[in-house]
Amino acid sequence: KARLRFVFYKLGKEEVFRLFHEIYKEVKKIPGLAYKHVLHSFPAPEYTISQDKINSKEYDKWKTRYVTAQRQTGLNSVIVPFNNGNVDPATLIQIAQFAQLFGEDVIRFSMRQNLHLRNIPDQYLGNVYNFINRLGIDIQTPLLLSTIVSCTGADTCRLGICLSKGAADALKKSLLKSNLELDKISGLKINISGCPNSCGQQVAADLGFYGKVGRNDRLYPAYHIVAGASSGESPKLAEKVGEISARDLPDFTVALINSYLSKHDQYTSFAEYIASEGRKEIATLTATYNNQIPDFADDKNYYFDWGAEAIFSLVNKGAAECSAGLFDMIEVDLNAIEAGFKNLEPESDKNKINETLRQIIFSSARMLLITRGAEPRNSNETYDLFLNRFIDAGLVSAAFREIIEVARDNSDYDFSASKQTILDLANSVMRLYEGMDDSLQFKLEHIAEPEEPGKAQHKLIKDFRNVACPMNFVKTKIALSTLHTDDILEIWIDDGEPIENVPGSIKSEGHKILEQKKVDDYWSVTIQKV
Repeated sequence: KARLRFVFYKLGKEEVFRLFHEIYKEVKKIPGLAYKHVLHSFPAPEYTISQDKINSKEYDKWKTRYVTAQRQTGLNSVIVPFNNGNVDPATLIQIAQFAQLFGEDVIRFSMRQNLHLRNIPDQYLGNVYNFINRLGIDIQTPLLLSTIVSCTGADTCRLGICLSKGAADALKKSLLKSNLELDKISGLKINISGCPNSCGQQVAADLGFYGKVGRNDRLYPAYHIVAGASSGESPKLAEKVGEISARDLPDFTVALINSYLSKHDQYTSFAEYIASEGRKEIATLTATYNNQIPDFADDKNYYFDWGAEAIFSLVNKGAAECSAGLFDMIEVDLNAIEAGFKNLEPESDKNKINETLRQIIFSSARMLLITRGAEPRNSNETYDLFLNRFIDAGLVSAAFREIIEVARDNSDYDFSASKQTILDLANSVMRLYEGMDDSLQFKLEHIAEPEEPGKAQHKLIKDFRNVACPMNFVKTKIALSTLHTDDILEIWIDDGEPIENVPGSIKSEGHKILEQKKVDDYWSVTIQKV
């Protein structure tokens, strides 16, 4: 809960700002707080090294890419690139020792995950060039490839959905093979985050990506696309413009940059290109790529993230943020339903109408199953689980039972005569989703009112052993949703990631952990609903 957002959740926006201004007024009364600008001076040292004079095309190309003249005459800033910001201590020690030759105030770390050597005199650029080459750092590639930013992603971050560093590396390789004139767009900013958070600062990039869950016949890693950030007199953040599978991200980006380069001279910036025709180009490209995602049986590569050795899954993702993945899964079916509604209007082909109606039924049945802790493995299981968890449970009207059973049992059925029933089913599921609260509980008129205050606590015990993350967290939330305030839930979960993830996630939801204890090879966690 060490995030400011939890203060807003607890106190509310108005109270947070009231307290802020109250404290701010007191702080301003403290004497001596007025800021005084101090101009620091770093006199040039007496250089004790001989000049390395170089005459080569590679050296000249490096200077155009990685060296920028400073405002101070005769001095330069040199970029020392690191892949994804990673560098070993021995290399840093060598850089520090080399930087000492040029006095104080030499080293800077940049937001592009690189290091800058500042205040380098013109005559010593050859020395810097030779030094960086001796370190084994690649400086013969276009600057764009050395400034792609990635957060740590799901490699080490418990909040990550996708392996963003792997995606960045794959993108660099694809751009290098493309032979595009990348030096023309050396200032283009590409940022990648592994989840909806902004550690990779994707919304401040010309072209940004952030991880999500895609869904075909099973889950696959994917990214939302954002583009069009601009600075200057009218700054704006990048806006969401589409989504792409992780597997297609490199090829998509190469195709988009190729399109931009072909029209580069027509625009003053990438943001202007996006505002003019780039959005349409992205829509065209994403439609092409997203329409050709193969089923798992046909091509398993789409279901592995970049650099991953295991098939993509929400299992082992950080449970504290697993909701991001859950809502991505729901959104896939929600979008399919809405697209089906649009496609039905102009369509006259009976076969296409029938297929669209069948898809609406399937998406409606699957859309909210994840909220009940269910992950179906095939279409028949999808329909059976929907009948059990939603219709039998009274969440969806029994009037839709027949159409669900027909969709499950009859692959040749003509659904055109049942069009209105199917649309009503979809609308019923979407209304259910709109009324879902943070604990995955559905707000329905027929749900009983809470027990009278003062009634004795109710205790519920649930065995979630052998249930992997994040489904054990989802099932815990569902169990809590059936209880009243102050009721007790005891859950049994496995050692390892379950005990590491679930209690913290439950506390972040605002509930109390009364006890957690080891019992043989599993854990008992006692929770009080708040």
